[in-house]
This record gives sequence, structure tokens and C-alpha cells, in this order.
Amino acid sequence: MPATLTRRLVTLADAADALAVSTRTVRRYIADGQLEAVRLGRKTLRIKADSVERLIDAKPVGNWRRAVGVPRALITQVMYGQDVRMGESAGPVRDDFRARLRDAFPTVAFAAASPAIDLVPPADFPSVGLVHESNNRPWPSLNFERETLAIPVRIYNGFPSRDIERLAPASRAAAGCIYTRHHDGHVRQRALELVLSHGASWSAPFMVALLAEYVVEICADIERFLRDGLDGFPETAGGLGQFVDSNPNFMALTRARAVSYWAEYYRLDFLRMETYPALHALDVIEGALR
Repeated sequence: MPATLTRRLVTLADAADALAVSTRTVRRYIADGQLEAVRLGRKTLRIKADSVERLIDAKPVGNWRRAVGVPRALITQVMYGQDVRMGESAGPVRDDFRARLRDAFPTVAFAAASPAIDLVPPADFPSVGLVHESNNRPWPSLNFERETLAIPVRIYNGFPSRDIERLAPASRAAAGCIYTRHHDGHVRQRALELVLSHGASWSAPFMVALLAEYVVEICADIERFLRDGLDGFPETAGGLGQFVDSNPNFMALTRARAVSYWAEYYRLDFLRMETYPALHALDVIEGALR
């Protein structure tokens, strides 16, 4: 990479070099909201360099940079063409994260959500983005029960599984809703099991948000639940129908994201687009439940 690279925007190849991944993975990070990108013309895509650094710092498995042998000084040099001294960690982010988690739930869910929120341990870095936002243009807010919700794209807090098991069923489902936003797909799938085990109307926004993501196994779990288990959870069915009616723009954004993932990664596995689990689930939610 040229040593003169000091701008705030970098190419896909630059970001891939810094993250030690492929450009295809970089595109997935962009679609998933983990990287911020801007489009300069029809074919030119650039990534915000500070979002690459945030993603590097967000790797929670031990010390990621040490694990892969990439010191922070080298990361900064790759991103900006500069040599800097390695700095010390800023330590856990002590902000109002738990208070902001309440904004992800409507008032009707507060009694169940509060014990779950209280169990969420602090993270070393803040949550990322909001699920209803898009890089290409502003989108309306997310609404449920005539209230505005602010659901994060990703959180990086540890998953206190033993503590969650001790919660009442409704609070376990609320904990599941929170951790469907976790950066680890395996945690998101475990969290979805908690969500689907208890009928609650306010779980609908979290279920729909998962259909806009790339983990096809999670989408298949939701599709299977809608097909085989929804009849036993009328509250969930009612919540999904209400959510669809209240958020047409978000549903359109969710469908567009699902189509994009099918076209990019899964079209050979699901030759007919309508059989892709996320899109089939959306068809059920937007059709039979309305």
C-alpha cells in the first residue's frame, strides 16, 4: 500500500489487508454493518478507515492482534502509511449501555427485559449502529406498540448463560432478544432459541432483524419456527403482524438485504430465490400473518 495513504477512506483491498481477510469477507462485513462504506460513483466503493480499526479492536477472543501476530502499530501503518507507538488499551467502555438497551424494547416489555438487561456485563467497546439504518440513504425509525425502538446492529458483551438460565421465562426471552444482536453468530443462534421458546409480541422486531443477516442457519431456524411452531405462540404471531404493518420501510430494507445475501452467497444452494429461508420466512410474515 502506498506510504502516502493518510486519507479517511480506504479501498476494499486495503481493508482486507488490514483485517487479514478476503475482499469478499470485507463486503460481508459492510453488508452486516460491521464496516462503514461509501459509494463514489456506480462502481467505486470506499471504506471508512476508522470503522476498520473499530472492527479490529472489536475482536474479543483473547487478544486478537497478538493471536494473529498483528500489532496495532502495523495496523495503523497499513491503514494510514504511518508509524506510531503502540498505545495501551482504553479499558472497558463505561457508558450508559444498559440504559440504552432499554430503548430496544417497548414499554410493555420493560418488566421482562429489566432483569435481563441487568445481567449484561460491560464490554471493552461500544455497540455498533442501529438495525434500521442503511449506508445508502436515511430510513424511518423502527416502531412497535406506537413507540420508537433503537435496536443495535451489534453488541460485544459476554453471554452470561448460567445467569440467563435462572431468569423467569419472559426474561430469558428478553435476554435472547438482546443477544440476537451479538457479534458471534453462534451466540445469536443460541439467543434465538431463547426467543422462540416463549411467546412474546415484543420479540418480533428482533426476529425480523435476523432475517436481514447472512447466517443462513439462523434464517432456517426462524423459517422452521414459522412453519411448525408458530401456532402455539399467538402472541408472537400477533406481534409479527403488528410489526409488519407498522414498519413497511424496514420490511423493504430487510427483504433487500436478504435478496442481496442470496444473490452473493447462496444462489447455488437455493436455485429458486423464494426458497431461500430468509425470503421464505419474510413471505410468511408479510403474507399469512397480516
